[in-house]
Amino acid sequence: MNQLIKKTENLLPNNISVSNKVREIYNANNGIKIKEIQDKNIVVKQIHVFVNMTILDKGINLEKEEINYIKTRVVDDIIRDYSSFTLDDVRLAFYYGVRGEFGDYFGINPITFYSWLKSYKTQMLPSIYKEVTPLLLKSKENEDFFDYRKFDLELKDNLCLALENLSKNGEHGLYDFGNVYYNFLNRMELIHLNEEKMLLCKDFAKSKVKLSLSESNANYNKQGKSFHKINLVDAFESIEKENSNDFNTLIEAEFKRSVLNMILEEYHINKLNLRELLNDKIESFDYEKYNASSR
Repeated sequence: MNQLIKKTENLLPNNISVSNKVREIYNANNGIKIKEIQDKNIVVKQIHVFVNMTILDKGINLEKEEINYIKTRVVDDIIRDYSSFTLDDVRLAFYYGVRGEFGDYFGINPITFYSWLKSYKTQMLPSIYKEVTPLLLKSKENEDFFDYRKFDLELKDNLCLALENLSKNGEHGLYDFGNVYYNFLNRMELIHLNEEKMLLCKDFAKSKVKLSLSESNANYNKQGKSFHKINLVDAFESIEKENSNDFNTLIEAEFKRSVLNMILEEYHINKLNLRELLNDKIESFDYEKYNASSR
């Protein structure tokens, strides 16, 4: 498997002095992405192995049907939302997650695995690159920077196409990637919702997370596994108080998707020229400064 998922030319040079943990995570993230692996059977099998390893690390006993259910949901989540990860990224997200690196969690279930993947992406990887990048810059003056402008132009085209789809078919088709496009529009200062609408989006996000938890409990009931259910009263209270990292991660994702939906609806209703707006914003955006701050 290592030969498949490694790109040796992208590994951290040996003359860069960092901890083994930093080196392993950096190298893992610079391997072949899941979306680039043609044989998805390899992907599924490896994710199943990582789930099994996590359950063993936690030291709990789960029934075979329960484990199979978790594997199915986790694979679906990764293929849908984290295909830009490498298989080693997934392995390390679970490795550090089960050891509490991303905070407390509510048992071994699909929500926990998703939270670990999210935390690995938004917390661990940025901290790793923040440490490694200056060291690479010192050792290689002509370091190639990620072309954020080119990436933004691609996002712009996708958003404009999504708005056309919304006008023609009533659906924009970007829901699963709402976080990415929300962040893009926010950076371009094109999210203009009043406080009331933002609160509506937050309430909707919380409702979506609650519904997901309720459906999970209902599935456990159908399978005769009531002992796997979580306490919905406590979970709902944590969701409302926003005092759980696991639930907050899910709420944030649903919130951004909800905001994106509302923004695109407003652009559609008001017949605003999104392409022109984004072209102007991209043209005036200070990418040199953004590149520097992102390193």
